[in-house]
Amino acid sequence: MRPRASVRAGEPASELLATAHGAELLVLGSPSAGPLGRLVFGSVAATCVRHATCPTVLVTPRAAHRFSPSAP
Repeated sequence: MRPRASVRAGEPASELLATAHGAELLVLGSPSAGPLGRLVFGSVAATCVRHATCPTVLVTPRAAHRFSPSAP
């Protein structure tokens, strides 16, 4: 199955959770892995982690670069 792309209007966490309902995995970017990034986890990511009905993965820029050195 190929991933689908869509544009939706609304509250970000609610839209992500609605779209991810029934999904096998929800993958979100996290802005930073540093101390401030951990303190300010991001309300959208935090809400999704707490309320998603599927496994959720948060990817930090450092992790993205580690596994794909050409990533920005």
